Amino acid sequence: MRIAYLFVAAALAACGSSGSSSSAIPSNVKGGPRGPAPKISWETAEEHDRHFGYATFPYVSRDGTTVIIAQHDGDGGRGYQNLRFIVKNRQDRQVAEHVVLTADEYEEGENAETNGALIPTRVQTANAWLVAQHDKYDLVALPKMTVEEGESYGESRRANNPANSTTVELGEKDLRIAKGAATLVSTKIPKDWFAPEQKLCTDCEPCSNPHFLRAAAVDPDRAIAVVTVAYTGTDSCWEPSDQQRVVSW
Repeated sequence: MRIAYLFVAAALAACGSSGSSSSAIPSNVKGGPRGPAPKISWETAEEHDRHFGYATFPYVSRDGTTVIIAQHDGDGGRGYQNLRFIVKNRQDRQVAEHVVLTADEYEEGENAETNGALIPTRVQTANAWLVAQHDKYDLVALPKMTVEEGESYGESRRANNPANSTTVELGEKDLRIAKGAATLVSTKIPKDWFAPEQKLCTDCEPCSNPHFLRAAAVDPDRAIAVVTVAYTGTDSCWEPSDQQRVVSW
């Protein structure tokens, strides 16, 4: 079977195909979306752990052509809340974005003691945006996987979902996605999935941030997956934000 790995241009050149098998799955957008739109919330149960609730993401359009990701970016030592939605196509290219709240906006709101009014308004606006995307794409949740913990933090490499018999394995240099005994994707990890080495000062040793598997969601019927690549860090070498990459075949 000829498989297309739609990560980046280099990967496209390597496999020489264009991954469009999802066209066999009908879309119901013309008749209206089949279920309720995705929603986010602002969780305030814990006074010192207030955060956005978006556990149901990522979502895929019913025809398998579009993915919507909820992206929380790292904020270094501050750790302020932030959230944005990223719309990607099957080739992992970003085609749209909706910013719910930036870390700087959260800091300004917190310092001015106005987050009580700011955040509910942003959540309401974001949910209205999600309704519009649902009307456009007829969104369904991508089946999530359980990540198998490594011996220590930052060593998780494998995830599985017994409900649809899928597995994801993210090695040091290779990615494999399978359904049962059948391999769906087996490829080298694109270079832009790795965290680049960086020097924080002239005399500093270069920072290195090894990657590991944070999360994964695979829809074998739509031939699409989202793989969340995370990175380890230290007090002197902050870890980069997670990357949520679309993989299709």
